[in-house]
Amino acid sequence: MKLLLWDKDDRVYSYNVEVSVDQVNWTRVFSEERVSSWREIHFNRQPVVFVKLTGTYNSRTGHFYCVHLECFAKDKKLIQKFE
Repeated sequence: MKLLLWDKDDRVYSYNVEVSVDQVNWTRVFSEERVSSWREIHFNRQPVVFVKLTGTYNSRTGHFYCVHLECFAKDKKLIQKFE
């Protein structure tokens, strides 16, 4: 996954990424603290239908600003399995 955190000033963010196949059971797959700009996220290969991105800190305000989010499946065999 790749995401762009709003980076027009010097603020930093902390956030968690969780994934689920049913929106009931969630697994935290990534967490990062005090970062900014483009982020690249890697986690173990697993079925994912839903992604939850939760901002936990902003050095300026109480809001989390994610400008862009990309989540692509790269394995064609895995994609076909879920079609």
